[in-house]
Amino acid sequence: LNRSAAATPVLLVIDLDDLRVCPAALIQSWLGAPRSPNLLFRIAVAEIESWLLADGVGLARYLGIGAGLVPKRPDEIANPKQELVNLARRSRRRDLRDDLVPGAGSTARVGPAYNATMVRFVTDQWNAERAASASPSLSRAVSCLADYASAASTSFL
Repeated sequence: LNRSAAATPVLLVIDLDDLRVCPAALIQSWLGAPRSPNLLFRIAVAEIESWLLADGVGLARYLGIGAGLVPKRPDEIANPKQELVNLARRSRRRDLRDDLVPGAGSTARVGPAYNATMVRFVTDQWNAERAASASPSLSRAVSCLADYASAASTSFL
């Protein structure tokens, strides 16, 4: 992706999962070479789900739960994916519980349609501006994208 970014902008977003490393060191270990200026490499603190939890209003609306149940500081949650699944357990919508929550006796961490269901949430309900106000790591990613877009647009003037 770093080589591809020489020709076209690339946005790469990863999460730390269970890794407890410095994000800058992780980026350097992945690249093994100087980062292309067109490679926007961002790391969601802990897991990408922290960015989804950060839009508490949208997530509560989507799951059909009270907004007060959604954590206010998602970047500080050790296991955001588990937190999201636990919130889904409280959903009034059976279809969402079936999609997001693993079945009884399952060893899976998430339900069978977790990814597709969360894509629908992001597409239909998630608000990046609201989420960035509750997630410092998302706020930094949004700023990085805005700075890149601003620099790119002025270079064509």
